[in-house]
Amino acid sequence: MQNELNYIYEVWQCGSFSQAAEKLFLSQPALSLAVKRYEEKTDVQIFDRSQQPLRLTPAGEVVLRHIRNLRLEEKSLQDELHDLQTLDCGALRLAATQFFNCYVLPGVLRQFRLQYPKVDLTVYEQPANMVDQLLDDGTADACFHTGAYDAKHYTGKQVFSDYLVFAAPCELLPAGLQSQGWQGREVPNCQRDEAGVPLAELAALPYISLTPSNQLRERTEAIFHDNGCEPHTIFTAGQVVTAWHMVKQGIGCTLVSDCMAREYAADDMRFFPLLNPAAQRTFYAITRKGAYQSRFLHALLQFILSIGEKTTR
Repeated sequence: MQNELNYIYEVWQCGSFSQAAEKLFLSQPALSLAVKRYEEKTDVQIFDRSQQPLRLTPAGEVVLRHIRNLRLEEKSLQDELHDLQTLDCGALRLAATQFFNCYVLPGVLRQFRLQYPKVDLTVYEQPANMVDQLLDDGTADACFHTGAYDAKHYTGKQVFSDYLVFAAPCELLPAGLQSQGWQGREVPNCQRDEAGVPLAELAALPYISLTPSNQLRERTEAIFHDNGCEPHTIFTAGQVVTAWHMVKQGIGCTLVSDCMAREYAADDMRFFPLLNPAAQRTFYAITRKGAYQSRFLHALLQFILSIGEKTTR
C-alpha cells in the first residue's frame, strides 16, 4: 500500500499528526507535508484540522474506507502466502466475550496447542457489541458472540450453544423452594421442557442485572417480560461472569449459562430451568467475507464444534 495511505490511516488512528509521526518515526512536518500532497493530488480534504482530535471530512470517510479494505486485502494475501510457505507455524488472533473466553475457549485452546504448538495465539476480550470492531479493522481473524452480524460483509458459522438457568443461593430462597431446582451437577447438557418453578415466583428475589451495553441484558429482560414479571434488581454488573461470582457469595440471583452451573459442585445453590426460547443461545464464529482463512483457523473451529457436540449429548 502507498506510504501516503498508510500515513493517513495512522493519523486517523492516533487522532493527531504529532502522535502519528512519533509512531511512524517521522517528523511532524514531513508527515503533514505527505498528507497534504495526497490531498492536493486527489483534490479533496481528508481531515478537518480545526477539530481536536482530528476528524475525517465526508471525503476522508470514503478514503479511509478504501484504505481499510486495502489493508485487509494485504493481510489476506500475506496470510495465504504464509500458509503456502510454512507448514507448522503461523499466527491466529481471536476476539470474544469474557464468558466465551472463560468457559469455551480454554479446553479448545488446550487441544489446539497440543496439535499446533508453534502457532502464535492471541485472544482479545471485549464486550459483545465491540468484538466486531476488532474483526473489522483486521486486528482479529475471527470473533465469537451471540449477537446479530452484518451478513453482507461477514460470514457466521454456528459453533456452540448453551442455555440460561436462574441461579439462586439457597439462603435467599423461601423454604418451600430450597428443595426444588437442580444442583450444579444435575443441570442437563441440553435444554429440556421440564415443568419448573414459574419465573414470577423467583422475580421477587434480589437480582443482579447486567449493564445495558451487555447483549445478555436484552435477552434476560425479554425472558422476564414473557413471563409477565420484572426482576427485583439490587445492582448491575458489567459481565455475567462478574454477576455469577457475586451470586456465589450469596449476594443475589442472576441468569447464568448451563456451562457455568455444571461447574458448581457445592450444594448451597439451586438452578431453575427457564421455559422460554430466548433462554437458548447460539454462538457464531464470525469472519470477514472474502478474507483468507488459514488452516489453523479451520482447525480451531473444528475443535470448538467438537466441544459443542459433547455438551449437547
